[in-house]
Amino acid sequence: MKDKIQIGIACGGNSEHFVNFLIDSIEKTVSNDYEIEYILGVDTKVANRDFFFNLKTKFKKIICNVPTSDQISAINHGSILDHVFDKMNSKYGMVVDCDVAFLMKDWDKKLISVLDKETIIIGTEYELMANKFMGNPNAIMSLFLVDKLKETGLSWKPEMRHLKITEKNKDIYKRKVGEKIFLDTSSEIPSRLHKNSLRGIPLPLLSLRNNDKKVIFMKDGMRGEEHHFENNPILTHVGRGSTRDFFSNPVVVQWKKRVTEWLGRD
Repeated sequence: MKDKIQIGIACGGNSEHFVNFLIDSIEKTVSNDYEIEYILGVDTKVANRDFFFNLKTKFKKIICNVPTSDQISAINHGSILDHVFDKMNSKYGMVVDCDVAFLMKDWDKKLISVLDKETIIIGTEYELMANKFMGNPNAIMSLFLVDKLKETGLSWKPEMRHLKITEKNKDIYKRKVGEKIFLDTSSEIPSRLHKNSLRGIPLPLLSLRNNDKKVIFMKDGMRGEEHHFENNPILTHVGRGSTRDFFSNPVVVQWKKRVTEWLGRD
């Protein structure tokens, strides 16, 4: 019997077609080694539940209605992720933003291969200029051992405050003393791992906006980023999926075209 990966996706406003595109990329790249199940946390105040109910997928999907409060989007996003995370009961779990596409064949096998009793999570890293924690996975995409991560008491909600880096916390947040960071969605990950003597593996972010020389997926003029596993792009994140029109925004159109080209190479 195959182990299961439950893939949690927060489905907020404007997410419908991004989620469809994400799932298509997952199903074109995932291995056949695991059972896949989607858990779609649908914000019923701003998203079209019927769209997700009727969405055709290769793998089983569960729809969770999560009516959010009238709070800022980061808090709503974290609340949906907490709801989805609570529903997970498989060996492996993953959360991923809707405006992501997977690029690497068998990414699931490759990411799971590095997990063990101490390294319980692997996922995307922020860029240094974002003024957030470094050296740890974040909520853009993280794959993890469900039971181990739940044991830490993690909430995906943002703490919504600034934190000054000191000698005491520099090794937790992987930033220099004196810097100030913002504790956004998934900001509890570094402290929860540290407190429980656990670790996570960050997948470095590369982008043309940072003049990164090792960019492979992105082409001149594109916006967004790619994240690497073993020096090759494993996924790409276009960003701002809640505000960019899926069909007409030029940044998204260019990004979709490049993803489609990449996935059609084989």
